[in-house]
Amino acid sequence: MHNCDIMNDTYTQSRWWAFWTFKWLSVLFPNKIVVNPNYLETFKRRSLILFWMTDEERLSSNQMGSVRLKKGLLWDTVYIDTKGTNSLVVTGLKKSTANKIKNKLQMIIEAQ
Repeated sequence: MHNCDIMNDTYTQSRWWAFWTFKWLSVLFPNKIVVNPNYLETFKRRSLILFWMTDEERLSSNQMGSVRLKKGLLWDTVYIDTKGTNSLVVTGLKKSTANKIKNKLQMIIEAQ
């Protein structure tokens, strides 16, 4: 067992970021990321009219290669690079949230 095997941590995109960048769907339904020691999962709504339709992506912890943090003036972006072809990007995160995600993912990656 890892010392980070406690539980799922769910983080959400900043509604203020969505408002100021005119991402109206994200104001009502902010994107979410779930970090677990065994996997990483992202949820993104597809449409305001068809609000029940989501894009979900799940990545097992052994597929994670690295995590990067792009710092902005008010909000940050987290990039999760995989050992495969794609990478996950979560934008519009509060600085404290982005740092928590980065630190937790680094612990998970280093524990492998």
